This record gives sequence, C-alpha cells and structure tokens, in this order.
Amino acid sequence: MIGVGNENRTDDAVGLHVARRLRQLSLENVMVIEESRVGADLLESWKGASLVIIVDAASSGAKPGTVHCIDARAQQIPRGLFHRSTHALSLGDAIELARVMDQLPPRMLVYGIEGEEFKEGMELSRPVEESVDAVVELVLNLVRASGSC
Repeated sequence: MIGVGNENRTDDAVGLHVARRLRQLSLENVMVIEESRVGADLLESWKGASLVIIVDAASSGAKPGTVHCIDARAQQIPRGLFHRSTHALSLGDAIELARVMDQLPPRMLVYGIEGEEFKEGMELSRPVEESVDAVVELVLNLVRASGSC
C-alpha cells in the first residue's frame, strides 16, 4: 500500500494519513510506504508486488471527501482526477508512464480522496478526514479478500 502526499499541504497529505493508520495495524504480508514525490521512485516502490493499492488526494470537482476507486489495470486514470498536484509528476501521469513502459504490477487499485483545501497547513479538512477511515476499511477488505473496487 502506498500513501502519496505532501505533509505540508492540508488535504494533499490524505494518502499519508491512510498509510499511517494502516501501518499501526501491523498487517501481515502488507508493506506500507509513504511517498512524498511521484515519479521514478514510485515505480520502483511497487516492483515485484502482486497487488498495489495507492491512495492520494484527488481534485476533480466532486464533493470533498468523495472516494474514487480506479482499477489501473482495467482502465486508464481519468485525466482530471489527479490534475492538482504538489508532486513533481501527477499520480495519473506516473501510472500511465508505467503502463507505457509495461511496468504496472499484476493488480493495481488507486483510491483518490477528493480534497477541499490544498493550501499550506498540516490539518486535513473535515470531509477528507471523515473519508480516511472509510478508505482504511476498503483497503483492509481488499487485503483480506483480494477483491476489486
């Protein structure tokens, strides 16, 4: 599981928050990674994994706190979903680059939690904070059942 985000940009840190909650559970056979930059490091982090779950902040115009789930093996990442990025490369761009390079893992699910605020700060907005537990539960269910979105 890879949580992506910038700790200092309010809702952009949501992937890191999900990763930290999952890490506290000490799940067997689950590696939890926090990634502050998207790019080649991200592609390297999933090498050899059979299932990769990525969580990042989304900014598509949907209601804040909305949880998007994309099976990245079955479809391309929607163009506008991760367009607002404080990362060097957007998550969608990194995944599509991996697809072109034939470096996607056998299974990859991407959860985007619609952000409300992307300004300087350390606190998640209320709707985004409320979605963290829901995504943690979704990830736990996937890990237990190896299901899909």
